[in-house]
Amino acid sequence: MYVALDGLGGSGKSEQTRRLVEWLISKGIDATGVREPGSDPVAELIRNILLSTTDLVPLADAYGYAAARAQMLSTVVRPILDRGGWVITDRFAATSCSFQGHLQGLGVRTVIDINSHLFDSGLPFPDLVLFIDVPPHIALERFLKRTGSEFDKFDDGDLDTLTMQREGYFETFRHPPYSKNVLIIDGNQSIDKVHADIVTAIQPYTQRLA
Repeated sequence: MYVALDGLGGSGKSEQTRRLVEWLISKGIDATGVREPGSDPVAELIRNILLSTTDLVPLADAYGYAAARAQMLSTVVRPILDRGGWVITDRFAATSCSFQGHLQGLGVRTVIDINSHLFDSGLPFPDLVLFIDVPPHIALERFLKRTGSEFDKFDDGDLDTLTMQREGYFETFRHPPYSKNVLIIDGNQSIDKVHADIVTAIQPYTQRLA
């Protein structure tokens, strides 16, 4: 089972990814958390370049993220799924569709097409997507309060940027395969309540293992 958690910076997706992995393990499920881009030595190198380099053109960004994604899906995600394990990813290809496609102006359809080569080749696409939705102004408030977090060129603390990112996600979710098996989780709640809602969404899948 391959599950993606996604959302704006400040949505709490990374914390919820960690909590979901811990919950699954507590139920005796072989679960691993990963992040995009990253979770593989080569993908981490690409991540560092992409997130620290501000003069990459959007098309180079889009192909760079697709390269990191292809590496991680091939070396980390697919082997875990092949052994019957679960993978919970913090972000997936929808982020590229939103950020490079909508925010940076390439067009969501263009970025979907770039990444379609990965999935058409047999690399795994999430079985379930949980989008933790928060109003951009709430995400911004949380973002500005964070300390010790990893900041990058897309985390500029700007309300217009966050608004465009959110618009990009919802545009992406109108296109297949991103329109399939997407659940919107209300992220404007306590951390515990968001986790409870995620567990409720996941339980029908875990019950199939019983």
